[in-house]
Amino acid sequence: MDALVARQAIFDRHRRVYGYELLFRSTAGLNAFDGTEGGHATRQVLANSLLVIGLENLVGTKKAFVNFGRGPLLQGWHASLPRENTVIELLETVEPDAEVLAACRKLREEGYQIALDDFVFRPGCEALLDVADLIKIEIQSIPRPEQKILVRSSKARGLRVLAEKVETYEEFEWARLIGYDYFQGYFFARPVIITGTEIRPVVATCLQLLRLLQSPEFDFKKLEGIVAKDMSLTYKLFRYVNSVMFAHHGNIQSIRRALIELGEDGVRRWVTIAALPRLAQNKPAELVNCALVRAQFSENLARLSGDPGYSSSYLTGMFSLLDALLDRPLAEALEEVGLDSQVKEVLLGTASPNSPLARIHTLAQAYEAGQWEQVRQSALTLGLSEEAVSRAYVESTEWANEILQGLHISQSSDVTSPAGGKTRKERRQGRRDAISGSIAVVWGASPQEECVSQASLVDVSAFGAKFRLTARIPAGSWLMFNHHKAGISGRGTVRYCRMVKSSYEIGVHFSGGTGWNAASNPFGAHLRNLSGAIDRLQAVKSSARPAAVPDVAADK
Repeated sequence: MDALVARQAIFDRHRRVYGYELLFRSTAGLNAFDGTEGGHATRQVLANSLLVIGLENLVGTKKAFVNFGRGPLLQGWHASLPRENTVIELLETVEPDAEVLAACRKLREEGYQIALDDFVFRPGCEALLDVADLIKIEIQSIPRPEQKILVRSSKARGLRVLAEKVETYEEFEWARLIGYDYFQGYFFARPVIITGTEIRPVVATCLQLLRLLQSPEFDFKKLEGIVAKDMSLTYKLFRYVNSVMFAHHGNIQSIRRALIELGEDGVRRWVTIAALPRLAQNKPAELVNCALVRAQFSENLARLSGDPGYSSSYLTGMFSLLDALLDRPLAEALEEVGLDSQVKEVLLGTASPNSPLARIHTLAQAYEAGQWEQVRQSALTLGLSEEAVSRAYVESTEWANEILQGLHISQSSDVTSPAGGKTRKERRQGRRDAISGSIAVVWGASPQEECVSQASLVDVSAFGAKFRLTARIPAGSWLMFNHHKAGISGRGTVRYCRMVKSSYEIGVHFSGGTGWNAASNPFGAHLRNLSGAIDRLQAVKSSARPAAVPDVAADK
């Protein structure tokens, strides 16, 4: 079991991911460390999984909650973990004797945070509360009136409180109401069923795309028709097919050619990436992450086991969260998509548990939940080693992280403070050239929001652009555009938005570049000639009139 490491998200009060608990056990089926053989197994997990795999691949920049028993705590195994984003989670079996308390104080002095797992108030526990930063409470096992008292008294001590095993949205709302700070469980994947609601047009378009995934023979003509009617999908297709992931010669700007270039498997993958975030608007971002990881993990397991139907495994993983995405019961949600009967039976639990697809789905779910005995048995039935399963999971999380980095807001390098080392001049990264043209831009104030507005392009540089439009786009919003004629496009962050006469002017920074090069762009020569002519005219005007107090140029 050395390499088995799964993760479960921990959310804050705004349903943003705060961290992940890394789910591993000393031996299959044992939920505590015994300090001897179990401790040895824990050391192997830390060394082989966390350090070899890389903690950043499992949690990114979020907090890592790592279970520690008495043995690992006293032997100082935390030293291999980064203090800035590690929370040492003491198991409930750890007794607060003098050695344990001294080790905890040392942890805190070194900058680590300490959480108490499955906390229940009992005589002698006050000493642990004095060295802890956070306590975790199983909301299913403690009556609600007692929880209220426990949360209130813990917060009075300055402790943060995490609700464990939050399984429904109602439980999340109740726990948030009484003062819990963090939440862990599967509540984000449980739908809030709203009867009689009409499916939004954008969701209907996504469902059309997902239905096409079910066809044994892909209908490229139908797909082209759907994509062509949606500017956002068109943009995403071109950005995807023209990215560095594909070695093309030239810039593909034909929808049909882009789809053919990707091929059936590539199109299925792109449809997932394009549709999921739009379905998940106003949902926790972790929901999309979980769906992508589960889909890719299922496909990896199918390939490893020699199952030729790996595309069905991918869809099974992805559609297993469709009820949460659509806020509909799973059976109804699957009907909306017109899902393949085999996949549908697996997801609804009516398929034979011995079918390859059902076994893969069972293994994927068990791994996510850290049910290692079930993982071992399921892996055996598929002829897979536990090490291979672990590698498949890690590869899936890495793949999902790469995809999500492309979907979310680019990190802006707009740093103006001396400490940041960047100036406004560095941020612009080159002169801007005037360019005109009316284009559609897609933008949002949050990763889940998506709006389309018509804008006029004012100027452009290698890493920036200025637009004018009637919509007000707040600073910090993401924005993407694609100017076919000029051969430029990008996804960036809005630096400013100001009113100019009757419209808004926005400046956008594109950390990944716009693709603009005035020297080689066919528009470049015309722009330089025009710019030179304007400069000469201005010089003539200036010499022909009295000097005036110069205006302060607006920062671009």
